[in-house]
Amino acid sequence: MSQEEISNIGSAHVPEMPTFRDITAAIKKWPPVTYIYLASLALIAVPILWLAADAWLHDENQAHGIFIIPIAVFLLWIQRDTIQKAAPKPSAWGLLPLGLGL
Repeated sequence: MSQEEISNIGSAHVPEMPTFRDITAAIKKWPPVTYIYLASLALIAVPILWLAADAWLHDENQAHGIFIIPIAVFLLWIQRDTIQKAAPKPSAWGLLPLGLGL
C-alpha cells in the first residue's frame, strides 16, 4: 500500500453543514400554512411530551422511553441524504390520518 493510499484512509467526503443563514433563508420560503401547522403541532405535542418525560424520569417501567427521541433523531439523521433526495409528492390523502389523529 502506497503512502498516498494510506493517507486517504478515512478521508471520505463529509458534506458541509448548512449555516444558520442558509437555514433561516430556507424557513422564510415556507408557505404561511406551515407556521400554523407547526404551532398547532407544538400546542398538541408539548403537553404530551411533558407527561411522557415525567413518566420516563420517575417510573422505572418507563425509563427506557427516554431513548426514543434521540434514537428517532439518529435514524432520521443517518437517512438524511435519502430523505433530501426524495421527490415531494403532495397528496390530499395525507390530511385524512392527520385529521383522524387530531
